Amino acid sequence: MKSGSWLSLKSANGDYHQKSDRLELGGGVTLYRNDGTVVTTQRSAIDLHAGDATSTDPVQVTGPFGTLNAQKGFTLTGRGSKITFNGPATLTLTQVQ
Repeated sequence: MKSGSWLSLKSANGDYHQKSDRLELGGGVTLYRNDGTVVTTQRSAIDLHAGDATSTDPVQVTGPFGTLNAQKGFTLTGRGSKITFNGPATLTLTQVQ
């Protein structure tokens, strides 16, 4: 990434739609970020041109902050500048020493 940070995306299967520049991932999707954040869900659709991603499946996010679970997925816009988690959702914060 331009900032020097990195992320890695893994899924069991996926389809790339060249005309729409869209990636459909399934079979378990895991995103790793260099800050220790891990996002897991069963399916996700990514608009590579716009930098948006969505999922309507339950999502779990774990990282240095704690753990977030959202039962109805997420919507990511602005190349990650805004993420909305669709509840019901729970957040457990980790106390930093």
